[in-house]
Amino acid sequence: MRDHWRSKPLYFIGSLLGYEGEGSLFSLLKSKQLATGLSAFTSLDLPGQASFQVNIELTDDGLDQVDQITALFFGYVSLLQQQGLSESLYQEESQLAELQFQFRDQPQAIHEVMMLAQMQQRYPVENLLNANYLLESFEAELIDTYLRQLHPDNLLLTLQHDQVTPEFTEKRYNAGYRFAPIDEQRLTLWRESALIAICICASLICLFPIHWR
Repeated sequence: MRDHWRSKPLYFIGSLLGYEGEGSLFSLLKSKQLATGLSAFTSLDLPGQASFQVNIELTDDGLDQVDQITALFFGYVSLLQQQGLSESLYQEESQLAELQFQFRDQPQAIHEVMMLAQMQQRYPVENLLNANYLLESFEAELIDTYLRQLHPDNLLLTLQHDQVTPEFTEKRYNAGYRFAPIDEQRLTLWRESALIAICICASLICLFPIHWR
């Protein structure tokens, strides 16, 4: 991701997936009473590797329908590939980011110095202050490349709730957890169901036209 700091393809994807208005993935999940919140963002950005995280706050019904929610998510990703890669939406996001930079909260001086010291290892001096807010070029093929990587075969699914039967205990926080592989049957279901989910999501967008920020 570090080579694409001027265009920020995952930032744009996160904005599309995390949008909560009419016609969004969240509005669909909310209408089915499956979720109460959704956010999407780059969670790891290291030299040579990165990860993209989507957090969905589930209802009790949603907890029982994780497979359906996962299929709807991948269907929505496919829908974005077909309909969501709009340069006008990217320009709108760029303008919002510029406003966020202009009206950002001023940090304490010591924190600003520490941030600049870290930033100068990655960015040109003239962009130390605004590098995190730049969206300078819409690169549809690059964005599509990352969307194609949001695929069931690349998924690490984490389910956090009080009904988990732990197998291990994290020593520092005394928190119980367990690991389980995603079986091939579920992966096949998500791959195939994504096509059906596209139709469901598309129908919702027909009923509720997308109104981006």
